[in-house]
Amino acid sequence: MNTGARWTLAVITSGALVAGGTRVSAQDIIIETQKEGQNFDHYEEIEGKWMDSKIPPATAKSRAPGCTDGNKCGTRKYLFSTGTPDQPDPTGNPEPAAARFYPRFSAPGHYYVYATWPRAANATPVKYIVKHAKGSDTKELTQDGWGGTETGISNANTWVLIGDYDFTAGNEQYVELRVDKSVRPVSPKNYGQVYADAVRFTSKPLEDPGQAALATVTPSAGGATPPPQTAPTVVGQLKWYENIPDVQKAAAGTNKRILLFFFSPNSERSKELEKNLASPAVAAILQKSYVLARLNFLENTKIAYSLGVFKAGVINVYDAQGNALFQINERLSPDELAAKLKAE
Repeated sequence: MNTGARWTLAVITSGALVAGGTRVSAQDIIIETQKEGQNFDHYEEIEGKWMDSKIPPATAKSRAPGCTDGNKCGTRKYLFSTGTPDQPDPTGNPEPAAARFYPRFSAPGHYYVYATWPRAANATPVKYIVKHAKGSDTKELTQDGWGGTETGISNANTWVLIGDYDFTAGNEQYVELRVDKSVRPVSPKNYGQVYADAVRFTSKPLEDPGQAALATVTPSAGGATPPPQTAPTVVGQLKWYENIPDVQKAAAGTNKRILLFFFSPNSERSKELEKNLASPAVAAILQKSYVLARLNFLENTKIAYSLGVFKAGVINVYDAQGNALFQINERLSPDELAAKLKAE
């Protein structure tokens, strides 16, 4: 049982911050699992050995929109496997664990339910049981912080939809996160960890669920030589890599950001953006602060969709560790594009 001190309830509702009691009526409720977070008194641990997760903030706390900054608030995790690159642990020794998130609505309504987790999450299947007005529904999700699935894309730092349901008022309905003995690490070379980070209830589907992170490039086990990095293609003043692993290797150990440009040879929008990227003002910023990759949207559709890109002529920007920073999907002039890339 989580016995931490309770705090004054704070709820995001229609853009306003409302203080109140233990029952709330809101358009948007986020429940986090540390006392520094939002609506901590709506969270309860009912089984298992949960522990704090705070360091490093970039991997210990979700960056999904609306979550509390990881430098100010940690989260809770359940560790079931201690695999490393040298000693993979494909199974671990999982014991049952469960935690609940109670929305405590003051009036009935229909809500979309989302969950999120940080980069250090590494577990499948993780069960989410939604107790709602018409019964209960169980969904099995994969918490893949390191990009261990076939897409190589992390699903951390985003709001993942569980489903939409009718809820009544009161304290009897909840989202239960449950771990049983079937859980396994997605990547056996990283710790097997289930995160109870945050759950969100919204009256409308989220327009901005957050941008997925790139998978982390990890060293080969046993000191083996990793595959050679392909040399970038030079176009004008800019060097472009052609895949995600190569651009991550080039960015590793630097303070430079990673820019992914999803292009299509037949897209006028894409051609316009490529021309603007090569303009002197933009190119100077890119040369100084970015490592670049060009991905053909039509040839990398699955990866693009995983990263929240649904058309050619879109840019995703990440830090050197692959954590999502922002997306550019609007048409900008060269000066506007330069300001965006410099200011963010």
